[in-house]
Amino acid sequence: MEILFEILAEIFVEGALDSATSKKAPLMLRIAAVSLLAIVYGAMIGLFVFFIIKAIQQGRIALAIFIAIITIGFATGFIYILYDKLKKVKVKKPNKR
Repeated sequence: MEILFEILAEIFVEGALDSATSKKAPLMLRIAAVSLLAIVYGAMIGLFVFFIIKAIQQGRIALAIFIAIITIGFATGFIYILYDKLKKVKVKKPNKR
């Protein structure tokens, strides 16, 4: 069951990233794909922050620091991947008359 969920999540993330950077996709679809990815990753980061707060409340400072490092790495990785993909998309500038 875990493998199935992992495969479906990978397909979803890769599909959303590819559609967000595709020039053939309509602009509204690209905006929706980026927004959906931001919501999913934001929810995951929020869950990590919740775990950090719970670990601090229980007095497990080392665990909270470990989860914080993982969260920072996760957020940095997401921002880097999104920046790298969107950097390749060139936006047409309107002609100046």
